[in-house]
Amino acid sequence: MADQVDIKTYNDEKFLAGGVKAPSLETVQFTVGDKFEFEAGKNYVLYFFNTFYKGAWWCNEEITKLSEKYADITFVAVSVDAELASLERFVQKQADKKIIDENTKEPLRLILDKTIWDEGKVLNKAYADAFDHTVLHVPQGVVINGKGEIAWRQSFTQSYLVSESNFEDQMNRIIKGEDLDLSNGNKPKVQAGEDDGEEAEVDDMALF
Repeated sequence: MADQVDIKTYNDEKFLAGGVKAPSLETVQFTVGDKFEFEAGKNYVLYFFNTFYKGAWWCNEEITKLSEKYADITFVAVSVDAELASLERFVQKQADKKIIDENTKEPLRLILDKTIWDEGKVLNKAYADAFDHTVLHVPQGVVINGKGEIAWRQSFTQSYLVSESNFEDQMNRIIKGEDLDLSNGNKPKVQAGEDDGEEAEVDDMALF
């Protein structure tokens, strides 16, 4: 039987070819931390979110923990709420510890190095355009590399948390200058039949 080989995932994200500059932060309002622009040699994570999607609260906590683990990366929370007041109420609720995990009774936080309000979703649209998308799903993490380029992006949900994705692994690869992992892992195998117990490889095209 032929050796197992990795199958590459088809991905048409144009930023994966390299060279797609991260849109500027000049249009946003900084609510936590001083205003800045991307600096050469530094890595950043933008975390796009809104305050009314309660299903993202667990994602918020996990991205917060990730920021605490990687102190050399600047993590930025990007609120796409329609009104600044919504973000301000959210921040106050966190301060009052009113956003909690109903199971553990522990606070669910979104406390990053910087927080910005994307009025009119101008920045959101700029990144959607960079990805050739009509909209940018939130919550979503975007990694900006030391060249100021978009290096990776990943969408999250309540059922697909940051910890359940390969976001941290890809982020580490970007920091170290390594290739991203775009494989599906080893080629799958199936049993040819219960009687003979022989294994047969699945033809690549049978998966599509």
